[in-house]
Amino acid sequence: MERSKVGKPLGAVTALVLILTLLLSSFACPLNSKAAESYRSWRQMDSRWSGIMLGTESYASLGGSGCLVTSLAMLAVHTGLRNEESFNPGVFANQLKKADAFNRWGGISSWAKISQVIPEMSVVWAPEKYSYYWGTTDKNIKLNMLKSFMMEGYWPLVNVNTHHWVMVEGIVGDKVYMIDPATDNTDMFGYYGNITRTDTNDFDYILVKSKIKPDVSGFTPPVVYEPSVTVNIDKLPSTLSFEKDQPIDISDGVASVTVVDRYKGESKLSPEPMNGKSKSFAVYTEYYYPFSDMNKPYVPGESSFDEPGTYQIILEAYVNSYVYTTTTFDVKITGEVTGTPIEPEEYYYAGYGDGKVMTSPLDDGETAAVMDRGDVVKIVARYRNYGKFLSGDRYLWVDLDNMSYIYDYYDDEYEAGDISRNGVIDNIDLDLLVRFIMSNKEKPEGVSAFCEKEAALADVNGDGKTDSSDITAMIGLICKETE
Repeated sequence: MERSKVGKPLGAVTALVLILTLLLSSFACPLNSKAAESYRSWRQMDSRWSGIMLGTESYASLGGSGCLVTSLAMLAVHTGLRNEESFNPGVFANQLKKADAFNRWGGISSWAKISQVIPEMSVVWAPEKYSYYWGTTDKNIKLNMLKSFMMEGYWPLVNVNTHHWVMVEGIVGDKVYMIDPATDNTDMFGYYGNITRTDTNDFDYILVKSKIKPDVSGFTPPVVYEPSVTVNIDKLPSTLSFEKDQPIDISDGVASVTVVDRYKGESKLSPEPMNGKSKSFAVYTEYYYPFSDMNKPYVPGESSFDEPGTYQIILEAYVNSYVYTTTTFDVKITGEVTGTPIEPEEYYYAGYGDGKVMTSPLDDGETAAVMDRGDVVKIVARYRNYGKFLSGDRYLWVDLDNMSYIYDYYDDEYEAGDISRNGVIDNIDLDLLVRFIMSNKEKPEGVSAFCEKEAALADVNGDGKTDSSDITAMIGLICKETE
C-alpha cells in the first residue's frame, strides 16, 4: 500500500521553516485572538482618534504625540487585559484624560495614572536596571538588556529615535520584533537601526508588567553584574592647609572612577586631576545631596572658606540619580593669612591723605599705622590685592590698589650723597637727607620716605645707617665741591 503523503518525512529546509514559524507564533499570538488581530494595525494617526488632544492645553494630539499611548493600548490587548472590540487608543486616551493623567504638554504626568485606568497593568520606569546604557552603540548590550527585562516579566517599550515609542513583542536570536504604532514593519533594529540615545537626562525604556508574561523559553540568561560606581583617590593634593578667605588649590590631586557595568563587568576610567573640569567625577566644596542646586562646585582660584576649621572636599561620580557615589578628604583652614611669598618688591603710597597700614588683609584687620604720600614699603608676600611687609618683629599689610610699584630707571654709578642722582652733591641732596632723617623718626618700622637705592645713597659716611653723622659728612662734601 502506498504510504500517505502526510506521513512523508520532512526535508531539512521544510523542518527549519516549521521550527521558526512555531517560535514566532509563541510570542506573536499569546492569546486565542482573532486571525486578523486588528490591534497590530492600530496607528496613532488613525483618523478615528488622531485628533484627540492629550494635554490640558492645545499642545499635543494623539496623532502627533500619541505613540506611547498607542503602544500601551496595543500591549493591553496583546496581553489580554482589554478586548479590541471595545478598546482602542482613542478610548484609552479619553480614559487617561478623565483620570487627569496628562500634563499640559501631553506627557504622562504619573505612571500610577495608567494603573488607575488599567489596574492590571503595572508601568515602571526603572533606570537603575539599565544604568550606563545611554548613548551606547553596542547592539549586544541592548539585546541583553531587553532579554533581562523580559526574563523578569516586563514588556519593554523602547524609545527608538529620541521621540517615538514602540512595543517589544519578542526576540529571536539577534532580531527584536516590535509592534509599532507608526509602521507595519516588525524588525526593530532593522527598521530603526542601532538605537542610541545621547541625552543622559532622558531614558530609553519603559517597563510594563501585565496579565501574560513575555515568552522567554528560548532565551539564554545573560551574565549580569550588580551596577555600581566608585571614586578612587589616586593622589591627594600636595597642599591640604590653607588660610581663611584664601583661594584653595587642589588641582594637582588625582582621582579615577571605577564602574561596574551590568553586562560588561568592571572597568576603570582614566585618572583625572581634581581641577573641577574632570569628565568622570565632580568636585564640591559644599555638598547637600546628589544633584542639588545647593551643591557648590570647586572652582580653581575662586573657591575658599571664610572661617577656620576642617572642611571636606567631596568627589562625586554618578551615572544617574539612582547610581552614584561620593568620597571625601579634608582640608584645614587656618585663621591667619600669610599670603603667597614673592621676590621682594618696593611700592610707594600714591594715594591722597593718610595711607592705612593694617594688621590683616581680612575684614577683622585693624589700622596699625598710616603712611604719607610717597612713603615706601618692601612687599614680601601677596594676598589678593594686598601686600605684606615686615615691620620690626611683625608683618603688616597695605592695599596695593593705593600703591605704585617702584621701577628702577637708574644704574648704580652714583656717588654716595648724590641722593637726587643729578651728578653733583648739593643743597638739594642736603635738604632731602634732612627731611628723610626727620620724617623717618615718626614712621613705623618698615615704612620709609626713601626707597632702598635712595637710602643707600643717603648713607654718606658708609656706616650702614642714615643719621645726623651723614648730615655732617654731606656738608663736608658740599663745602669741598664749592672750594
